[in-house]
Amino acid sequence: MRVERVSWMLVLACVAPAVSAAEPDLVWPTEWTVFGSAPRPRRMGHYGFPSKVDLVPGEALRAIPAELTIEGRACPARELKAEDGVLDLRRKLGGAERGKQAYLMAPITVARDMAVQIGAGADWWMQWWVDGQPVYDTLANGQNGNGTKPITSRDHVFEVNLTRGEHVLAVAVFSAPYDFALAVASPQELRANPWGFREFMDAGKRKLDRNRALRSLNFGAARADFQRALAIATADADRADAHLAIAEYSLRDVHVTDMAAIREQCAAVLALPGAHPDQQAQAVLGTGETWLREGRYEQARQEFSRALALSSQPGWAPTVRFAVARSYAQERRNEAAKQELTPLLAVGDLDPVLRFQVRSLMEALDVAPRVRLDHPRLFFNAETWPAVKARIEADAEGLRKLEQAAASLPDEPAVRDWGHELMPAALVYRVTRDAGLLAKIGRLLRATVDRYLRYTDYNSHVESRVGCFSALDWVWNDLPPGEREGLARDLLRYASDEHAQDLLRGPRSVDHDPYYYYPAMYWYAALVLLNPDLSPADYPRVLALLGRGYDNNVVASIERKLKVMAGDAGEVASGPDYSFNDLPTPNWTFMHCWQSAIGPVPGEWAFAAISPEYVLRMALGFSDGRYRHFGYSKAWRRSGGWESARLLYSNLAQFAHFFGRTQPRDAAVAGYLLDRMAEAGCSGTGSYPVYPYVLGRAEALPHTLPENLPLAHHYVVNNRVLMSSGFDANATYALFSCGSTEGLVPTSSPSQHFDAGHFTIVKNGYLALDSGSRALGQDTDPDNSASGINYDSQSVAHNTVLIRMEGEVMPGMWGKPCETNSGGQRKGVQHARALAFDTNPLFAYVATDATPTYHPDKCAQMVRQFLFLTPGHFVVFDRVTSKNPDYPKTWLLHTGNEPVFRGKEFRADQEEGRIFCRTLYPLDATLEKIGGPGKEF
Repeated sequence: MRVERVSWMLVLACVAPAVSAAEPDLVWPTEWTVFGSAPRPRRMGHYGFPSKVDLVPGEALRAIPAELTIEGRACPARELKAEDGVLDLRRKLGGAERGKQAYLMAPITVARDMAVQIGAGADWWMQWWVDGQPVYDTLANGQNGNGTKPITSRDHVFEVNLTRGEHVLAVAVFSAPYDFALAVASPQELRANPWGFREFMDAGKRKLDRNRALRSLNFGAARADFQRALAIATADADRADAHLAIAEYSLRDVHVTDMAAIREQCAAVLALPGAHPDQQAQAVLGTGETWLREGRYEQARQEFSRALALSSQPGWAPTVRFAVARSYAQERRNEAAKQELTPLLAVGDLDPVLRFQVRSLMEALDVAPRVRLDHPRLFFNAETWPAVKARIEADAEGLRKLEQAAASLPDEPAVRDWGHELMPAALVYRVTRDAGLLAKIGRLLRATVDRYLRYTDYNSHVESRVGCFSALDWVWNDLPPGEREGLARDLLRYASDEHAQDLLRGPRSVDHDPYYYYPAMYWYAALVLLNPDLSPADYPRVLALLGRGYDNNVVASIERKLKVMAGDAGEVASGPDYSFNDLPTPNWTFMHCWQSAIGPVPGEWAFAAISPEYVLRMALGFSDGRYRHFGYSKAWRRSGGWESARLLYSNLAQFAHFFGRTQPRDAAVAGYLLDRMAEAGCSGTGSYPVYPYVLGRAEALPHTLPENLPLAHHYVVNNRVLMSSGFDANATYALFSCGSTEGLVPTSSPSQHFDAGHFTIVKNGYLALDSGSRALGQDTDPDNSASGINYDSQSVAHNTVLIRMEGEVMPGMWGKPCETNSGGQRKGVQHARALAFDTNPLFAYVATDATPTYHPDKCAQMVRQFLFLTPGHFVVFDRVTSKNPDYPKTWLLHTGNEPVFRGKEFRADQEEGRIFCRTLYPLDATLEKIGGPGKEF
């Protein structure tokens, strides 16, 4: 272990803790002993964060051992030296993975009793000890971890008191998904390089960075940095910048209510002789915003008018005009607000975030007057509740299970997310009117809301939020007013804070389809919280949530999906893993709550969520509550291809419920599939326990398929053809990856694999299959994705043709290079061109030119023609010309089990199916089988 001895002094600054002016000797380590890495703590899970109970006991860290046990793994000591103050654990310890952990230890020696300052930053969590005693950590920050990105050695500066002699420093570091590092600054470095105005301003801005690692932005910590910058600023322009930053991020922080204090910051800017006109304009605008928060509308608009005249910087006028529009909306003068908003929508170069705010506020002003005034509003209302209640009471066994679940809930719940449990408990209360259960629901709601306020989740789904909001809505009329108002106030604080942070992160955080993740919550929060008695500060917040919820669900999700489906896509994602399961569920939830809070669901939304005919062609069988599909592209391809059918059954039932009358043909297909699934034990209630009691129509559907369904269907947007000899368990099914149709724009990621011309054949088992698995590597875990990059996504994993050109570098994925040259394609299937498609009762035919997907230096032509002669024969005819005749060309067919060869023929069995393959041309073709242990992928 190498150390260096230096003499140092701590100096007193107005922004740092007081320290001794003496200059004692200190020995600071230049190398560290590292233990690990070890896997993430078991309690943490894939999307959690570490806690103190996950740490190695402090007594094991009092001295540097030769070996340290972490998560049951014995980790030997090794030496690691910092480079430019950073210990790169990702590079030294074999990559990053969320929660991956390492411990670092080093000695520190002081000549006398003294206080020592240490600076540090970690990707992503850290805990420090001295002599086995904890002294500092970022674990309490939850998902926010280090709190700033990229990390620096000044992110956290803490002080420890040391007695004379040698001590042992120890630090645990837990990795982020993509980075794993520790940055450290010694007391000498902190003294030698004190921060100035710009460093403190930059530090505050980093705490508000758009980096996705920051799950919540720390407005208070950022303002503290801006205050430190203000304390040492010497120029008026710098002082103005600091005052404006403090004011801006106080206005963005929903927890700040002292508008007078914000006005003082703005007034300080206006009092500075050296403040620039643009800074003065921002100060006046901020002053107007404070009056608006207090409901003083005319005074706010006077300030907005002044601000407009003070600056001509690009984008300033639309910003101020939007503030004026918001003032009218807050005053509930909707038409005046719309008059201000309409011309803003026509501004061509409008800032993308501002454009979203303008559009969504316009939408909120249209929707808000249509929301019914009474509760309940989510999933059912006063008119529909009696029928829902009757269905619940008629389901004696279902009601009994709901009552048991409600009775098992704790009377004194811990602070955690109880949203999943709250929905069924609230249903039971509405049926039984049990006063004790109502009181318990109130306590569960409080524990859940407290959890939302304290921690920001990572990658969590929306269902628990919807459960919480629904429970509050369903017991709204019966909760004590004070309790109800407190819950509503805090839920609004939570949702508004999340929305404000997303606005700061940029357009991709607000103007998008949130799918089934928790940012889909805004529509439901707004529907519950929109009430006539909202305060001047709260009403515009609810409007913002309502507008975002509408825009995310209708514009970004439903309308976007309808455009894709209108082009004959079949699905809007790359595979049934998502398109048949989770992806449609938020659309149904939105439609149910639109219906209960506003009115009838528009008929044009029919195919936004799912296409029953596409399910018919893609679902290959049902058994024991499961179904399977082709396993195409970015599919998990679980064992046997089977996965839960619970959500698929619900999605088809939802289609029948909403569109059974307006789309009778597809509803009949849904009815046929629902019958088959029920016979195979594949029924399910879907995402929410209320669904069985609000759904209808399925029992009235036809039980037979429509006549004259074609043998094959070309889904032109998603670049594939689906074929089948029938639609029962014994039918022959085939998928062909055909490329784009001239004149049509494909989806941005129709396959995500290099698989133009690939085909899959299924009959009583996977006979010609798409090999590999998404589990071999993901974009969320790039350091452990080598198999996915080098195999699963490459042409070699598919039934394609390889042309090997020595020295070719194949394309990588997720920022990681491909390390193998398997001779396949290098561009996605959308670059291939579909040449022909035909279908009739006797055959289906498709041809594709995959030449553009190969390297132009090796491939002159690669055209594949694929013919299906029903019920069970296929002809594959390839015309392949390489630029160099010596380049090896390989025709691939993947089978699940080892094939049996006989001359130019082979056969392979899978489950109850068997495939025979005969090579006709070229006459000199050589057949080879590759597989077995160690060569599974």
